Amino acid sequence: MLTLVLVSVLAHADVPPPAGMKRVPYYAEVLGAPSGGDRALVVYPWSGSNGEPRAEVTEVPSSGRVQFGRRIMGAPRFWLVPRSELAAVQAMDAQAREQWFDAGNAVQCTGDVPAPDHEVTPLGPSEVVERFALDSVSADACTISRLGFMEGSGTGGPQGCTTPAGCLCSTTSGVSSVGLFSLLALLWGRRRRS
Repeated sequence: MLTLVLVSVLAHADVPPPAGMKRVPYYAEVLGAPSGGDRALVVYPWSGSNGEPRAEVTEVPSSGRVQFGRRIMGAPRFWLVPRSELAAVQAMDAQAREQWFDAGNAVQCTGDVPAPDHEVTPLGPSEVVERFALDSVSADACTISRLGFMEGSGTGGPQGCTTPAGCLCSTTSGVSSVGLFSLLALLWGRRRRS
């Protein structure tokens, strides 16, 4: 019995980030997310959990931004779900929900998918936002494309990035964060030698 309890605790233990990395919130943002209508744009599997892994469903709001937890059972995908069935699907247990999606009751969008990454370098952003565009939507199809990553520093708005890891990207002045830090290290080294 004690072994079972220990295995359960360890399975849900929060492992610290790798050395030299920090954890930040991850968001997927969909530009052009529908507001209203008979179909809802959702993410499945999805989870807001940083503890127990889950495979839930969340609607992409008209603002387009969805926060992801670190513990998701499966690879997140965008789907169109009949709005009239959304609440019932969200209330289902994990097995019934998986069967509902597997039965073809929803339309899986083609194109790009969210890739939650909560780990960045210590000098990286305070949040990572992966941006998408809803390119086309009809009753039986939708297409989504990735626009890139946004750095959320919390001190002046987002800046475009090409990768989530560290989100070291160009600033509005055209000087990259990597270039700026390299220049500062070089100047600091020269100053110390003088």
